[in-house]
Amino acid sequence: MQLANECTHEQDLIMECANVDYSQKQVPPKGTLRLMNSLNTPTTINVGRLEMFREGRWGSVCNLGFSERSA
Repeated sequence: MQLANECTHEQDLIMECANVDYSQKQVPPKGTLRLMNSLNTPTTINVGRLEMFREGRWGSVCNLGFSERSA
């Protein structure tokens, strides 16, 4: 993994925030991110556990190989 000051713009991560409800049996696109609160529902205060939709299910983004500096 490269440190932030070693990255080029070709390696930038881009996120888009939107109010989309995927609970109505819609399948989110692969790589979709969401924030969940401690009750395991979407957060309304923009703070929570980061999850990604991958391989047909939601999963938490853990810190394995991902540090605070990486964030």
